[in-house]
Amino acid sequence: MKKQLIFTTIFTVWFATIMAQTTAPVVTQNILPASVTKILFNKEQSCGAMITTSGWGLNFRSGKAKGAKTRQMLSLEFTTYRHPKEIKIKSILDASQKYRYGKIATPYFIRASAGVQKVLFDKETPNAIQVRYLLMAGPTLVLAKPYYVEYKTGVKHSSDRVSKQFNPLTTTIDSIYGGSSFFTGIGRTLPYPAIHAKAALSFEYANNDEDIKALEIGANIDYLPIPLQVFAYENRRPVFFQLYVSFNFGSRWY
Repeated sequence: MKKQLIFTTIFTVWFATIMAQTTAPVVTQNILPASVTKILFNKEQSCGAMITTSGWGLNFRSGKAKGAKTRQMLSLEFTTYRHPKEIKIKSILDASQKYRYGKIATPYFIRASAGVQKVLFDKETPNAIQVRYLLMAGPTLVLAKPYYVEYKTGVKHSSDRVSKQFNPLTTTIDSIYGGSSFFTGIGRTLPYPAIHAKAALSFEYANNDEDIKALEIGANIDYLPIPLQVFAYENRRPVFFQLYVSFNFGSRWY
């Protein structure tokens, strides 16, 4: 009788242990939130292309984890700028040629940024979308390339022309053949130091945490201590503002 009782007790404990080990993973998956089971990747890198309210751009970013939902970010970015009054018109002297009347300079913005990226709404499933916000700031180098047009110097011959920067005081619409080559005047490009700030929302839609696939919507504001004149018929501007949409791709690792 005692042997049967001991055998029954041992069998019951053994059976309960096997059942507990078998069902434990299922219970854990149902109870623990997704954030507990996620792997924390320490580093990430990404690059992207953007469309702005005044041109286009490219960016490269590097990030380092500072917690489960916070990352310290570094960024290098290049964007173009087109003045809203810039319109291509046909030359009166040569209908096949076009130029931008009134344009003085073409600025290019190179931004080096540091900041923080934080998760607002995390993914509950792999197919969900993670929403993050990004705050960054840093120095900007603005390269202002002068815009050149080809002027008429003679009366009869179309070959009598010279390339000069647009001057609203001496330029008339009937004296311009067209815009000069992009490389004309590139040696006279002037640097303008500046500072900038960026704020954005990022929507990441990759199916796994190792990949970065994100749509980002944000804004850049640049302040130039030395104001820059881009268009002939307006004052020099110390502040430039851009809204943008970018697509970023990259990866994360330990």
